[in-house]
Formats: sequence, structure tokens, C-alpha cells
Amino acid sequence: MNIKKESLEALLQLLQYPEDQVSQWMNAKEELDIPLPGDIKVYNTEAYNTLIANTKESVKTGYYRGGQEVMVGKLKEEHGFDFPGKDIHLFLEKYAEKKIAEAGIGPDEARRQWEAEKKQLTDSIGEWKDKYTALQTEKEEVARDAEWLSKFPAQRSMQVTDEDRLLLLKNKLARDEDGAYLYKGQPLKDELQNNLPVDKVLEHVFAAENWLTTEAPRRDGRGGSNSTLGPGLPTRQSEVAEAWRREGRQPRGAEFQAHLTALVKDNPGFELNG
Repeated sequence: MNIKKESLEALLQLLQYPEDQVSQWMNAKEELDIPLPGDIKVYNTEAYNTLIANTKESVKTGYYRGGQEVMVGKLKEEHGFDFPGKDIHLFLEKYAEKKIAEAGIGPDEARRQWEAEKKQLTDSIGEWKDKYTALQTEKEEVARDAEWLSKFPAQRSMQVTDEDRLLLLKNKLARDEDGAYLYKGQPLKDELQNNLPVDKVLEHVFAAENWLTTEAPRRDGRGGSNSTLGPGLPTRQSEVAEAWRREGRQPRGAEFQAHLTALVKDNPGFELNG
């Protein structure tokens, strides 16, 4: 049984051999022994989908484990434990042993007290994890907002401030599980189906929303905002929060976050954790 020349050529190209090399092999008159590449793996659809699913699960598990290890490390330091590793179950055992030894009471009473304290400690761990997650989320959102602001197209209209337009973008853009930006429910990709980078995403959205203009851009690039960093302005988040409280405003929500984002953009050294 003979294989068509076109099929052989397509197979060699699929294995990512250079086009000129494939052409040379196909035109050779003698019989050739072509080495197969050792760094290419071929998956059918089912195997590929399994690989993607397992990779996502591995990343998710690693993120959870990393957060748990941070919490256990902090608790070990707080309670003066020096055992190896950062396993939460081992910490709870060591904590139980310590409390029973300190109590100087019978095993039954010690167990009862331990169960009550274990529940309290477990609840505290949950609360601490929620706060840690919220803080990480806030930091990621501020960093994202600063990146978006820095990549706004220069030829944008000035009828709306950049901070207000940033709030609009948060309602118009989302991310899918593959990291692609979604605009009006559709993933934004290039002709090769690669996810568009954020600058190209913003160009697409600004054009679609008619937010571009032919007028020359403002020199400050801030879309009508006159918020520029000068002497005496805050350099850390705690200073901003305190200033808002003195004015009777709560330092939280979209408005506060947009204000922080503007400060980060104007001053890359602005401390979000300070």
C-alpha cells in the first residue's frame, strides 16, 4: 500500500520539520531514513482535554497549599512551635499536646477543653484565610487597575475621566478560565487564537465603545483628571485611609480603589500595604 505524496508532506510539516527540509526529502530519489523528533508529543482530543484538566487542578491545588502553609507558618511563630514542615494537622496535634500539658487536668476534661478550643481555633483560621484572600484580591485588583490605566490608548476622548472609564471597563471586561479577556461574552483572540494582550484588548474595547478621538491626547494622559503627585501627598495606603476617615468617608469600595489606583500610577513607589 502506497501513501500519497501530499499526505506524507503534510505529516512531516505537522511534525514541525522546516519547510525547505521537507521539500528536499520529498524530491529525493533515493530511499531516506527520516529521524522522528524526540521533543514532540501527539495527543488525541480526549488525552489533550485530560492534560488540560489535570494541569488546572494542579495549579489550583498548589495555590491552596501555598496559602495554607503561610497560615501554618504564622501560627507556629505565634504559639512558639518549632516542628518541621507546615502541615495543619500536625500543628493541631502539637497545639493539643501543649494545652493538655499546660492545663494539668485529667484526660477527659482536657479533651473537652481541647475540642472547644479546636473549634475556636479552626474558626479563627477560617477568618484569617478569608482576610488573607481578601487582601490578596485587593492587591491584585489595584495592580490590574494600574496596568489598565497605564495602557489606555493615547487617542482616547476626554469627555470621561480615566478613573470613571476604569469603572466602566470593570463591568464590560471579564476573564475566562483560560485567561482570555471576555468582551460582551466573547473571548478576544488574534488570528492564531492566542489570547490578546491587555493593550490590544483595551484598543479593541475603546474602539468598539467609541471612546477614541482624532484630537491630540492630553499631555498628562489622565483623561481630564488633575490628580498628580506632589509634595505632601500620601505615599502609603494607611495615610490615604486615614485622610478619608477624617473626611467622614469609608476607605473601601470602587471609588477608594480607583483613588488608590491613580496614586499607584502616579507614584510606582506607593505602598499598598503600608
